Amino acid sequence: MVTPDQPDSTRAPDPSDQVVHPSATSDEDAWAARVSAGIAAGSRESLGHLYGAKFDLLLTTVMRATRRDESFALDCVQDAMIRVATRIERMPSAASLDAWLRRVVLSAALDRLRKERSDASRAVAAGAQRPTRLADPVDEIATELSRLDHMLHEDRGLLRLRYVAGLTLQQLAEHLGLAPTAVDSRLRRIVDRLRGGEPRPAKAEGARRP
Repeated sequence: MVTPDQPDSTRAPDPSDQVVHPSATSDEDAWAARVSAGIAAGSRESLGHLYGAKFDLLLTTVMRATRRDESFALDCVQDAMIRVATRIERMPSAASLDAWLRRVVLSAALDRLRKERSDASRAVAAGAQRPTRLADPVDEIATELSRLDHMLHEDRGLLRLRYVAGLTLQQLAEHLGLAPTAVDSRLRRIVDRLRGGEPRPAKAEGARRP
């Protein structure tokens, strides 16, 4: 399993050294940005922090989507953490991080399921195995991955402007030609979608400014 290295007293300070498990929303966003940036910079300590904080999310995501046992899910989580270590970039919010992690672990699960399907087909063709009818969630997972890809692509720009570039609601409103309350409403809906929850009731965004 992926675990953090033992601390080295001679190394330079690591960006994740002061990381604690997030509790409030603003703390969660700061934690997500700090840990993801640390992993992107090659920090194994940051990877260990992420693994400890998000293991349950990853495992639960796989087991619900695949309807397979814990052993299969653990293999998928391990595959996902290898991808996280090499592909992550700084995330603008905790919601973005969670959505991206769900996408990574579901992609790892889909690869394993497709390999199983391919191996079974070859075994049947060779006469070494009888055809079996098992629940196959491949298409459902592929659909969910497509949905997550769309969400991450559509929402990343606005989240980066808000949480990475640090633009205020007023500055975003001027950039988008909307009222600040409309921008706030849009950001809340984005966070709800990325967290996988039901969207909050939308407020009227009003007409664009001239």
